[in-house]
Amino acid sequence: MVPVRTRPVRLLVALVALLLVPACDAGADRDLRPEEEATSAMPPEDIAATPSVPSWSGSRALVLVAGSRVLTPLACTPAPEAGLICTADGDTYATAGTSQRATLVGAEARLDEGHTSWQSAFRFAAGSERALVRAQESAQRAGELLLFQVPDGPVVAAIPVPRVNGRTLLLARLDKADAWGFVRAVAEE
Repeated sequence: MVPVRTRPVRLLVALVALLLVPACDAGADRDLRPEEEATSAMPPEDIAATPSVPSWSGSRALVLVAGSRVLTPLACTPAPEAGLICTADGDTYATAGTSQRATLVGAEARLDEGHTSWQSAFRFAAGSERALVRAQESAQRAGELLLFQVPDGPVVAAIPVPRVNGRTLLLARLDKADAWGFVRAVAEE
């Protein structure tokens, strides 16, 4: 049996609880009016949980040539006859070896099989196999880079010496920024 003195205290606690619980829950199930919503909130479709892995497909004529970066404080002035070509940003490259023409038809960045690094894969049109092998061999002999140049235009990408697999040039063991950057570079007009 409960002592008589504690009954009023328990009764008071029960009454307070009965009054507070509905008050706390009063706004939980009501909808916000538009004027109460945050004005800076982005719509859910504008928020990317993860960015899309870059890929590109199309048809882009390229000149593939071995080369190395020339460090100079001067802006690049193209001089193909002297073996100097430029990027759109003004970087200077010296070419080495014979250039090869090929048509790029696709590029993608992807995780490698072990998911420990990234790859960039560049797919070329049928009939490009010999040009790819020659360009890769030239870059390997020069020990430098393989340049992707728009015919009579700027260098759009300078990549490390790739592996040739049929009509595909493959760069392996890259970090994410490099793999994505190489693909984005060839995809830009």
